[in-house]
Amino acid sequence: MVRQFNLVVQLLLAVTAIAGCSSGSGSASANQAESINWQSCDNFAESEFQCATVTVPLDYNNPLVGNTYLHVVKYQKYPTATSALFFNSGGPWGSSTQTKTSFTRFSDEILKRYSIINFDPRGVGLSSRINDCTLALPATGGSIMEQSNFIPAFSLYQSQLSACFNLESNNVKYYMGTTNTAKDMDHIRQLVGYSQISFLGYSYGTQLGSVYLSLFPDNIDKMILDGNMNPDHNLYYLMVTGAGTFTLSMQYLLESCNNNPSCVLYPDASQKYRDFINQINAGLVYTRSGQPVILDDFYAYLVPTLQSLKSYPEIMTVIKYGLDTHIFNYKQPVQKNISGHSMVYSLVMTSDMDFTGLSTYQDAMNLASLYWNKTSFDSYVVLSNDPANENLFRSYSSLPNNPLAPLVYPDTVPAALIIGNYYDPSTGYDNSLEMNAVLPNSVLLSFNGGGHCAYNVGVSQCINNYANAYLLNGAESLPPVGTVCNDAINPSSPVE
Repeated sequence: MVRQFNLVVQLLLAVTAIAGCSSGSGSASANQAESINWQSCDNFAESEFQCATVTVPLDYNNPLVGNTYLHVVKYQKYPTATSALFFNSGGPWGSSTQTKTSFTRFSDEILKRYSIINFDPRGVGLSSRINDCTLALPATGGSIMEQSNFIPAFSLYQSQLSACFNLESNNVKYYMGTTNTAKDMDHIRQLVGYSQISFLGYSYGTQLGSVYLSLFPDNIDKMILDGNMNPDHNLYYLMVTGAGTFTLSMQYLLESCNNNPSCVLYPDASQKYRDFINQINAGLVYTRSGQPVILDDFYAYLVPTLQSLKSYPEIMTVIKYGLDTHIFNYKQPVQKNISGHSMVYSLVMTSDMDFTGLSTYQDAMNLASLYWNKTSFDSYVVLSNDPANENLFRSYSSLPNNPLAPLVYPDTVPAALIIGNYYDPSTGYDNSLEMNAVLPNSVLLSFNGGGHCAYNVGVSQCINNYANAYLLNGAESLPPVGTVCNDAINPSSPVE
């Protein structure tokens, strides 16, 4: 089945994610028909790391189609770890099997209970990687922010994406999607010998977690979903709500700076931010190599930087330096291109999403016009076509589409912990509210702060304490309904 999708928005820049299986019912079974063949890892020298290659069917409904393979990594620091904690790092392009800190970042209490297990989704990282389609996007004659450039840039991206799909030689491209990834995870669960798993997913990982819980509700013990996507997987909703989340996040940072004497833009950060944008639009700001900076370049820097709360002071410093020197003191903007990295996102999202509300170019233009303001972050979020920086414009044409079946959750599903940031720049807080409303027995833990996702080292000890207690003790340690964790530090304070 092939459907036409002309415009969707990516709202899922990811950070490291983690998931797992708890004690008790999650202990290993000796009666599995198959077992996993763990070996030493090529990229991790420590004996606590083990790696395996797992073969899975391309199509679980038709195994005769053929197989693909998955790269799986296990980190077990203590022999007492009789439970397994799986995680997903978001994306859906994200691979965290190659980053040691993704596995080792947990407290000793967690590591004494859990083996940390992760796998690269099909087509990603070391799992039958999609990598053949790399096409340069020619320059569009200026910034995509110029309204006259929107239609040609839109059309170009769409045609290049279709060409990229046709060039890709890996047949896994026909079988991408969260449903198959969830089934892959359950296949690994069986191979590693656990009757139940617990799961923690960030960003796109919340979509994977919600699908897995719907398909295999009896196989989950504990689940944490942080930085949530809308559980309906409605791309139109993501688009009309998502642009404003970036502006809200930036306003949160500027207001924090306005009230913080130690911030480099104090006391009028909001005005200085507008002054810097005005200088860019006037052609007065240059890169370190002397090239003029356009607003697209600056926003392309802001999009990924706003994902990490710990990077917020850097943004203020970059603006201050730019005002003082008229130099954008950051890396040179990279060439726009269509790559395997972009294709993974396109394929997964096209497979998952059944409704966008955008069937024609005119629909896309009408929606974009709701946010069109050349000095606003909103319009960039809607209109950017820079996949090299994983920004928020994706067009689809002639890609396979097998939309997710409706997600159904029995009332007996385990209580999940939903974590949402008030000022998340990628997946807005409303998405976490929706996930909490859809998942029976779930509890929402809110973070009064910025950045994308909050359960992470150095972000919020309050969030970490609640999440760790839940992983160790189960539902009895879930926070009271309505709990809010506040910032421990001012996000605009200089890094010492």
